[in-house]
Amino acid sequence: MSVYTEEQKARRRARRAAWRKANPEKVKAWNAAWRKANAEKVKAWNAAWQKANPEKVKARMAAYYKANPEKVNARSAAYRKANPEKVKARMAAWYKANAEKVKARDAAWRKANAEKVKAQMAAYYKANPEKVKARIAAWQKANPEKVKARMAAWRKANPEKVKARSRRTRQHAHLCELQTTIAAIQKVAATAQKQISAQIQK
Repeated sequence: MSVYTEEQKARRRARRAAWRKANPEKVKAWNAAWRKANAEKVKAWNAAWQKANPEKVKARMAAYYKANPEKVNARSAAYRKANPEKVKARMAAWYKANAEKVKARDAAWRKANAEKVKAQMAAYYKANPEKVKARIAAWQKANPEKVKARMAAWRKANPEKVKARSRRTRQHAHLCELQTTIAAIQKVAATAQKQISAQIQK
């Protein structure tokens, strides 16, 4: 039980507040010394507070970045350079834990930058045609049902193109049949010509 009355406690608090206000440098030095001597306590307290106040942490970080973008970027770049494996592992863990968020973000970016994506894909395909073909073939082999569903959806959405493609396929088949027939006729004609020539020589 406290030996001080509420009035005495109030006066003590007021005196301490006044002293801190009058001696900011001493308070700052004292706090720094205490934090240094109690680093683990400070670390645990900060971690607990951050866990309990994610929105405040987010707002505080955003405000600091807005006020110090160059300093934050330089510090982040230095950390990434000094800890590439940690950064890689952290990013992989974040992507794994936020797969849907990443997927939605990527889809939104591609939708907003359709022409840029198209140009990038064209440039990559031009530089790596065999790699792209192999990757597509591997995906199709591993996902036959998805391929089937995608083709069905495409045919449903493009009936005129389907008709044109079918027409070209029939024309190609007919042309191949004609070429085969002509080749067979030419072969028979050549054989007959040889037989006639042989009979004339006799």
